[in-house]
Amino acid sequence: MMRRTIGLLTAITLIGCGRNAAKVGADRVTLATGAGDNITTDVARDGRIAFARYVEGKQAIYVTDRDSAHAKRLSFGVYDFQPTWSPDGKMIAFNRDAGGNIDVAIVPADSGAELDVASTRAEEVWGGWLPDASGLVFMRSGEKGFSTWLYSVADRKSARLFDADGSVVRAVPSPDGKWIAYSLTKDGKSTLWLWDRVKHTHRQLTSEGFESIAPRCFSPDGRSMLYESRRTGTSDLWRIDVATGERKQLTEDVANDVGGRWSPDGSRILFSSTRGGQPDLWVLSTGEADVQRVTDDAINEASYAWMSDGRGIVAVAARGHRHLYALTIAGGAATQLTSGDWDVVDSAFAVSRDGSHVAFTSNRNGDYDVWTVPAAGGESRLVGGAPGYDGTPTWSPDGKRIAFVSTRSGNKDIWIAAADGSGSAARLTDWPTDESNPQWSPDGKMIAFRSNRDSPGRDIWTMPAAGGSPKRITRTGTVETYYRWSPDGQSISFATQSDAAGGLVIFVVSAAGGAPKQLTPPTAFSPTWSPDGRRIAASQCNAGYCVIEVRSLDGKLVKSFRSKPDVYENWASWSADGSQLLVGFQDLVGDGSFRVELRSMTDGTARLLENPREHSVFAPEFALGGKAAIGYGVVTGSAMQRIAVPAPLKAP
Repeated sequence: MMRRTIGLLTAITLIGCGRNAAKVGADRVTLATGAGDNITTDVARDGRIAFARYVEGKQAIYVTDRDSAHAKRLSFGVYDFQPTWSPDGKMIAFNRDAGGNIDVAIVPADSGAELDVASTRAEEVWGGWLPDASGLVFMRSGEKGFSTWLYSVADRKSARLFDADGSVVRAVPSPDGKWIAYSLTKDGKSTLWLWDRVKHTHRQLTSEGFESIAPRCFSPDGRSMLYESRRTGTSDLWRIDVATGERKQLTEDVANDVGGRWSPDGSRILFSSTRGGQPDLWVLSTGEADVQRVTDDAINEASYAWMSDGRGIVAVAARGHRHLYALTIAGGAATQLTSGDWDVVDSAFAVSRDGSHVAFTSNRNGDYDVWTVPAAGGESRLVGGAPGYDGTPTWSPDGKRIAFVSTRSGNKDIWIAAADGSGSAARLTDWPTDESNPQWSPDGKMIAFRSNRDSPGRDIWTMPAAGGSPKRITRTGTVETYYRWSPDGQSISFATQSDAAGGLVIFVVSAAGGAPKQLTPPTAFSPTWSPDGRRIAASQCNAGYCVIEVRSLDGKLVKSFRSKPDVYENWASWSADGSQLLVGFQDLVGDGSFRVELRSMTDGTARLLENPREHSVFAPEFALGGKAAIGYGVVTGSAMQRIAVPAPLKAP
């Protein structure tokens, strides 16, 4: 699990792009920069800007005027992010990483004490404010998926809003407060619904099963809702009339169009798209006929919001690209394995078992594809590519095949391709549900994966790599992304939300199924097996800080690397002989960058590996026979910018 990273989002030139090409991105002013790994932003109706920025070893919520003058710090958690203004501009809600789980808090915009909206050991994220700012809707995770809650500002209490037959992925109040729109996931299908707050009734809006909504999905007048649909295999923007249910497809290209945001007057929609061969921001008024480009560079804009006057936007831009690096174990400078005006997508890379090659996901061709590159350096090779998303690759034990996730069929399925790029990819799963995060068994005969088949959330399933009958291994519904087979292939370790345990904990379950055994107390994630299969290293968290701990299979603590205070250690990788660990951590008392240490299991000594200059390095894995640590690196920090939006080509 990489909670403190920003996920990143062929090429088709559309009507109107060339007409404004000379002006694209010309009026772009940097308002603030952050030394840490993340800036997220939101704009109030009066033009004030709320944003998150790294400061003094923490990430905090700030508020400033439209020109970024007189910035004032409001929050004081370890890692606070994703601020959202209340409609009256008096309060700001935000998410807080409490160490392995996400909480929700509120802070007055003119300074004052924070209010804990949701601070349990469950995962909790905000959904949206009621129009009178009297309450905040949020989602809370449990063993049956997410449920919807309402926090009352006046009495500082929370109550569950409604029961739903599935997991509520996101819930958003309408501008008049009458409706709660929500995305519901059940049996792998994601559909849109409305809940009437007065009548306490539900109304289904879509039935295809590929739909999702974003924060502030309602138009400012409340008459329409904006949503995304993957019914064609890639994501498009759609609009639905709340009263009649009439739907209109707004974008129709083969690229991914995501993250739509209504302008303040509701006349235009800003969105992110790879249609230009790279992730950029675009705007439309009525549909494809008037799509216009807003930005034109290979740098990703990860967070964006309209300015209050609707003439421009405030966006967060990365300061560089994400690429693979090899850090030398013996010491010395890092080697860059990939380069160019494109990105390696987050931690979606894998080192082959012999340590000679790395498989990774990138947007090199303007889409998400799977590639490989030699761990010692060399040319990259395309393995799996199709319109939509191909990613999260994993190597077969013999290094000849790669399993990965693809949406080329309309939903997420597991596919297998030859590692040398020859031949066509073969589809392993063919269900209407979403399957993800494939993992080969040590003997290469089975593949484990996560699926929401027969569950509102995610569970682990296994299936023969040659095809055959699937078997469900877990029944928690909340299995986290990072899970692993034991070296002997008899067990699987995973992290999951447990109501009984009171939070996110690590379990070990037999690969044949059965009752899982709890290994850690809350909150813990990212388990990884020692080569002998007798120990598991994982990130154990408390009050926003996390350290790597090693436990035996009976749950006893073997070693804890508490060498520094105030650290966030979120990754561990074992050497082949089990004598050393690569540990990835955030330098909270330094510049906020992510670093890599080599730690001895015998005497506990640690040695810092050399990062590429001004970079953070994530998710280190041993390669080249233990001579290198492979990780993806990104230039530390982001920039908040004000960007002009071109005038519409035609009246809305």
